[in-house]
Amino acid sequence: MKYNSLNIQNIFIKSFAKYINEGYTKVITEINLDTSQNLDSIRIQLKNDKIDREFSFRFQVYNGYDKAFIAEFVWFSMDKENSNNRLKLNDYWRRVKGDEKHIPASLTYQDNEDTFEERLKNYFEIVIDTLENDLKTVVEGKEWIDLPFDFYPYK
Repeated sequence: MKYNSLNIQNIFIKSFAKYINEGYTKVITEINLDTSQNLDSIRIQLKNDKIDREFSFRFQVYNGYDKAFIAEFVWFSMDKENSNNRLKLNDYWRRVKGDEKHIPASLTYQDNEDTFEERLKNYFEIVIDTLENDLKTVVEGKEWIDLPFDFYPYK
């Protein structure tokens, strides 16, 4: 499993350049490569104060005490500032689109030959396609979609 936090940031910034040029600014980059807790976590956020929107990308990898890979989580969400309203794309794809093919099983472990960077770029392409084609009015601040909390994995 090979990933680099600087590469993740660079790929994110290149992938979301259109939004940065349209008023979104990078407000947070958190990198926690904590070997004592066996958790690697990277979070990047873009914010647009004019339309009250925020994008958040999070990538986490949990390793066992023997450094063996246990689990990975990757998600992208959109928030309305100053509220508890969060639209997670995984929930949107599963519940509104009825389509789980967009939800990556893993970015770090794959059977194919793609590199981590290629899988991350492909994931961001899917995210941007969804933002531009399905959620354009939400991204522009014209409307909002409320989805109830998804108990999917806990049922």
